[in-house]
Amino acid sequence: MKFNYRVCFRPSVSPTHYIHEVYYDDKGRVTFYDPKPAIGFGDDSDELYECAAKMWKAFDDEILDLDRVDRKLLRRFMQENYPENGSENGKKA
Repeated sequence: MKFNYRVCFRPSVSPTHYIHEVYYDDKGRVTFYDPKPAIGFGDDSDELYECAAKMWKAFDDEILDLDRVDRKLLRRFMQENYPENGSENGKKA
């Protein structure tokens, strides 16, 4: 499972942006994100620097709207686990 850091916000709660760990499946789709904002860490200053550098790369990617991500994850879950209900408007998550 691949992960990276992404800048995220939840417009239904606050316009505040945070960096979160985001995990992806083999198709590159978001499968999970840590609901708590990421915190830089390391056993020494070199490891902390590496972690901070990875977090800095979050600014290179599109900002994630966590409300939208939650809707897509729920839709995909429903399609995969309850296919008899059909997909919403024929769209796939």
